[in-house]
Amino acid sequence: MNTARGIPSRRVKQRPTLEVLILMLVYASCVFSQSKLGPSSQVKEITELEQQRAAAVVHRDTDFLDKSTTPDSIRILPTGVLETKSQLLGDLKSGVLNYSSIDVDEVSVKIYGNTAVVAGRSEFRGQRNGKPFDGRCRFSRIWINRNGAWQEVLFQLTPLREP
Repeated sequence: MNTARGIPSRRVKQRPTLEVLILMLVYASCVFSQSKLGPSSQVKEITELEQQRAAAVVHRDTDFLDKSTTPDSIRILPTGVLETKSQLLGDLKSGVLNYSSIDVDEVSVKIYGNTAVVAGRSEFRGQRNGKPFDGRCRFSRIWINRNGAWQEVLFQLTPLREP
């Protein structure tokens, strides 16, 4: 036993406690799961979802759109009109709304925890109530991750004007 300043000291072999081992395992599992589903893979996943969503609208795949949209999702159309999820799905199912093409590019994705904020550009053609329309817009979309699945919660289109 060594003494310094009159205080006895002794070397004690410390064994990791069960709690320390559990914390190490939890930490390691968090690190590995985040590397698998880290921001870069989430950005890729959201970018692919943007393309899948455009294709689903063109092909009127309302099952995909239903699953990938929250019940309370709001869409702000280029005219400023608000549209709900049920309105979009109803118009696509009934044929009131029919897109012949939607091309999406210049997609930028930012991940904030369980939220993804997207900005992009789209060019589209279609018909509403038999009247043709087309346009080019900038869009923004907010996705949230619920129970491991991304869903749209907000979408806005802003028309692009030719210079």
